[in-house]
Amino acid sequence: VVFRSSMYSMFGLGNLVPPNVTTGPYITSLIATGPNVGPALSAPGVADFWIVALGYRELEAGEDGVEIVGDRDGDPMLSFVRVPEPKTVKNRIHLDVRPSGSMAEEVDRVTTLGATVRGFIEESGSFWTQMRDPEGNEFCILRGPDDGWSPDEF
Repeated sequence: VVFRSSMYSMFGLGNLVPPNVTTGPYITSLIATGPNVGPALSAPGVADFWIVALGYRELEAGEDGVEIVGDRDGDPMLSFVRVPEPKTVKNRIHLDVRPSGSMAEEVDRVTTLGATVRGFIEESGSFWTQMRDPEGNEFCILRGPDDGWSPDEF
């Protein structure tokens, strides 16, 4: 699956924090480390996971892919495009998701949707959980406000 996020993927790195977010998880950063290619198996399947995980909706779907988008200002559009080969190396794109509550609650929620926990990281006075979506694409759940995170931090 190829991930693209409107203008953000053109630059490879974007701060995607929607203004005045008070509900629901949102993407805080999208980091592209090369050509934006991930697993190949089912663009619609992985898009369905992200629609529910992020509270997004399907914008457009075709034979080879699906575009999804959120309804909040600043929500990036994500495209999932089928590719013929399975993932063989580290992700070439990585999403960081900031929960509206606690990290632990968000980890539990996305796990029930089909994500798996890869590991817990604690570093430089912060912490987050590394996850994999149902196709093995890596992403992180960051600290939320219930964990002591504040929008003043970056």
